[in-house]
Amino acid sequence: MLARKMIFIAVAAATLALWSCSNSKLLKPNDPQPQASVQIDLKNGQSRQGIIFYGNDQQVVFFNTAERKKDSVATGEIAAIRRLSHELDFEGETIPEQEVSDHSKWTNTLLYGGAGLVLGAAAGTGLSIALFARQGDATSARITIAALAAVGAGFFGHMGKQADRQNGVIAARDARLQKLKELVEEKKRLLELEKKKAELLKKIKEKKGS
Repeated sequence: MLARKMIFIAVAAATLALWSCSNSKLLKPNDPQPQASVQIDLKNGQSRQGIIFYGNDQQVVFFNTAERKKDSVATGEIAAIRRLSHELDFEGETIPEQEVSDHSKWTNTLLYGGAGLVLGAAAGTGLSIALFARQGDATSARITIAALAAVGAGFFGHMGKQADRQNGVIAARDARLQKLKELVEEKKRLLELEKKKAELLKKIKEKKGS
């Protein structure tokens, strides 16, 4: 009976923690999450959207997607920093979840999940030994180990998945930025060709006129 109560408490605590992390939209102005796509609401009623670089007790530094440049706001002027429901690139455009997924890997999910499995199993083993010594119930002891191992794997695996997703956002954002740079360079190249073509036509016309 005690084992079941302990398992229920562990599962409930892990579920609550995951729910709180997943649904947290407000970020601390003095410690916002780097690379998060946010809306910064100011105390004067204005707001700005962008991508967080870093924040401290003095200021929050971010990429202002409207003005397309690095920007900053004094921490004392901020009413709230809200995480957007979508991710932004450096042009202020939305990055679809499928694109984020395409750039995401499973490295942290597997690593964190494996670590959580080991930690959960270790905690379950310690608890099960105590339960077995007290009650002599081998079945409850085995269930405790399995349940806490599963809770540990699920909890830490979710954290790893969030880290992998964030890395996917950064990779997708960088890929778009690289493509934009290539387009700008191509545009410069075409303009240069047009300029040379115009100069050549001018020289040909001058020769014909002479």
